Amino acid sequence: MAVGSIVDYLASRGQDSSYKNRKKLAEQYGISGYTGSANQNTQLLNTLRSGSTTQQQPQAPTGGNNVTITPAGPSEKASPAQEYITGYKYNKYTPSNRVNDYADKLEDLENSKPGDFSSRYDEQIQNIINTIQNRPQFDQGQVFDSDLYKQYREQYIQQGNKAIQDHGYFRPRVQPVPQ
Repeated sequence: MAVGSIVDYLASRGQDSSYKNRKKLAEQYGISGYTGSANQNTQLLNTLRSGSTTQQQPQAPTGGNNVTITPAGPSEKASPAQEYITGYKYNKYTPSNRVNDYADKLEDLENSKPGDFSSRYDEQIQNIINTIQNRPQFDQGQVFDSDLYKQYREQYIQQGNKAIQDHGYFRPRVQPVPQ
């Protein structure tokens, strides 16, 4: 079974997949400032799959004239270079308790899906399907031997003869002889 998200991975292992538990796991595996972002969830999923206990750091760009600006933490002061280049002091987003509560509620709703549907008519439906699938092979020869076919055949022959007589298709026409 392919597991595409950290929630699915934890659920497949029988572990709690709530935001609070993922945050604890992130701290255990060296992912600091866990907010539940897609990148952090992917990083946590890859770490859990590999069984690694080391913190994975993002790779710095190599070659070229690339400049990397690292946002300042909530307690850190932005560097003068950051403020000069962007004119903005970066602060990491820290979700409030209300946001975390809603994230937990959403997680609980996503994980509390109803079970598979079971109809009280399943047995009757299966019996009907089995009857249809296991019916005897159709034999065309039996059609001509049935009483119903014989009745219809006689009826159509009689109606055809009556129509021929009513419209005079077989009456000879008398043509006047030219003089």
